[in-house]
Amino acid sequence: MAKFIRNGNSYTSDLFDDFNRAIGFSNPDDIELPEQEKQAALKLLKKLFILAKSIFPEKPLTSPNAQRLGATPVSQWLSGRNASPLAQWMFGWFCRGGGAQVFEP
Repeated sequence: MAKFIRNGNSYTSDLFDDFNRAIGFSNPDDIELPEQEKQAALKLLKKLFILAKSIFPEKPLTSPNAQRLGATPVSQWLSGRNASPLAQWMFGWFCRGGGAQVFEP
């Protein structure tokens, strides 16, 4: 079961196995938010996945734009794309390792 609280509202759903389309680990269809907001957040997530595929796992510093990417905080990347509060929450959740405080966005 996946659960998150946003703006004082609690959302619960079964774990969603389509990671490319998940909000947190939830099915976006189970979350009562405007469809446009959900789709915009998922569009940014897709852009992040495309960007991540451009990084060479064995030698990340030799990847295209490695210096710029390494110097850009996730929060700045999101701000430059007018990310919604939902997208900011999603990316913050990933950056923090689902609450494990991996790193700050």
